[in-house]
Amino acid sequence: MPIEKYDGSSDPEEHLNVFLTQATLSTQDDSTLCRIFPTSLKGRALGWFTRLPSSSIDSFNELSSQFTLQFATSKPYRTTSLALAGVRQEKKESLRTFMDRFNKWWR
Repeated sequence: MPIEKYDGSSDPEEHLNVFLTQATLSTQDDSTLCRIFPTSLKGRALGWFTRLPSSSIDSFNELSSQFTLQFATSKPYRTTSLALAGVRQEKKESLRTFMDRFNKWWR
């Protein structure tokens, strides 16, 4: 079953997990995983991969680390309860406006 190709706009760790779940059904060989990984990429992510310097990756673990580092900002931000505790109503801000802003943070 083919996996959805990663374009660099979502959680890179989730993509790696899905990729490994599928790929390790066939192989656990490190070099093979490195060779088939780019088939799970498209767009910006594939562009990043093709620009990696030749022989710069020694293992799938290293490739995974470089990949997650490169696309870390694409990972969805999870609002913590501590962050929500810091949301304050502004002076002259109506309660309705404040609640709308608070609810946007919560989602």
